[in-house]
Amino acid sequence: MYGIIVFWPRFLCDIVGEGLPAAETKGLVSEGFDLMSLLFPVLFCWTILDVPAVTVRQHQAAALEEVGSRLSAEDYREVQVDQFGKKVDEITVTHEGLHFLNARLSRPGYHGLYLGGGKAVLVEKPKNFRLRRLAVPRSRRTGRYNTYVIQASKWWDSDPLILADESLAYLAGARTRRDLGWSKRSETIRFGLELLEFYRLAVKETKRTDPDYDTAGMEEVLQFLDDSWEQFK
Repeated sequence: MYGIIVFWPRFLCDIVGEGLPAAETKGLVSEGFDLMSLLFPVLFCWTILDVPAVTVRQHQAAALEEVGSRLSAEDYREVQVDQFGKKVDEITVTHEGLHFLNARLSRPGYHGLYLGGGKAVLVEKPKNFRLRRLAVPRSRRTGRYNTYVIQASKWWDSDPLILADESLAYLAGARTRRDLGWSKRSETIRFGLELLEFYRLAVKETKRTDPDYDTAGMEEVLQFLDDSWEQFK
């Protein structure tokens, strides 16, 4: 379903220049087959993927159409309702749909993140990071801190990329909100920007706790989020 378009071998992690274009020109290119399960644990610190649509689910909101068209029929049905079976709005469908897509892209030891435009990145998880120990200033300890740092540490304690996953999901929801011309649901932007700052702290914490871990993939995702959220500030 998902074809690898760029391999970034471990021995290149410390010597390849910055930016996704550099990855595309200096990586080892391969198309049309899937070696993820076999090779990722051995060779790659982060990898760019091509994520084609599996169907066409037309919608007024281009962001929702993009995400929805990459979900299976079962997953798409799942994101239409909340845990109580109540129908949710288009922003929530987009947000939760992106989480489903990212989960399908992920592999053991790697967190998948759909970036848009048919592209995703798989980033190796660090070994020593602990979400519960993330040093968030007291002034930023909002409800999102309680949800996405304290509570989330029960399931995602060793994975800093979950914070990027959440910010990306809010970003997708913000794009749907813009596509629909809504004035409501402004918290989608505010919450997404909060998660961006939590992720920024997580990158910093990963550098401290995992000095031998190459943070290039995490930093590329951070730069992507910074650039993408700029239009909503």
